[in-house]
Amino acid sequence: MRILQITDLHIGGVQEDTFGVDVRKNFDTILEKARKSAPDLIVITGDLCFETGNKEIYYWIHSKLESLNIPYSIIAGNHDDSSMMAEVFGLDNLMQQEALYYGLMMEGHKVLYLDTSKNYLPKGQIDWLKDQLKTGNDRLIIFMHHPPAQVGVPFMDENYPLENYLEVQEILLESNREVHVFCGHYHIEKTICIDKLSIHITPSTFFQLDQQSESFKVDHHNIAYRQLDYSLSNFDTEVHYFRGHNLKKVI
Repeated sequence: MRILQITDLHIGGVQEDTFGVDVRKNFDTILEKARKSAPDLIVITGDLCFETGNKEIYYWIHSKLESLNIPYSIIAGNHDDSSMMAEVFGLDNLMQQEALYYGLMMEGHKVLYLDTSKNYLPKGQIDWLKDQLKTGNDRLIIFMHHPPAQVGVPFMDENYPLENYLEVQEILLESNREVHVFCGHYHIEKTICIDKLSIHITPSTFFQLDQQSESFKVDHHNIAYRQLDYSLSNFDTEVHYFRGHNLKKVI
């Protein structure tokens, strides 16, 4: 099975200035590249909107995804409105405690989708996650927006971490199984391994951050998606980069 993860779109309004980056053209480019890769599933892991949840933006993204005729899943980021997303994408039945989270079985593997749009994992989801970890003893795949760890990127670790990452991390480590978390939020490419927990951070379709800077600093404007190929006997993931598009020269 082939899954493509796309994250941190930050789509703005039609006339909104998104720091000189043509985020809509970037998304079109990523979707065209994704289509050629012939995935079985596309997963959008949050921050669909530039700053705050916006129905017009969600409808625009929805129309683009529907036109691909490829199955897709979505979760919310800290710049999203989970209830509004669920309404536009027809996922109201998956809303629980004002959050959009759910689980699916794919190719014999359990896949969980978490909602960290409040910048932490609420108690209801914590309890649900614990229940989900009680069943199965094979590889577990989780999609969420925030990484459940400090990842060595000073600006993001200090200012925008998952607030209860230690609690979430401890729960995942206690499962004593191979857990792969696919997330975004940090606008970088990085993989962190803690015992049997692997956290794969996927670059944005907006811009990528300087991983060493203690203040906000853009590293480059290339865009990317992550490709995950897996079966009962195989697990492989890699990031594919493409040239981003600017509305005007970025200094």
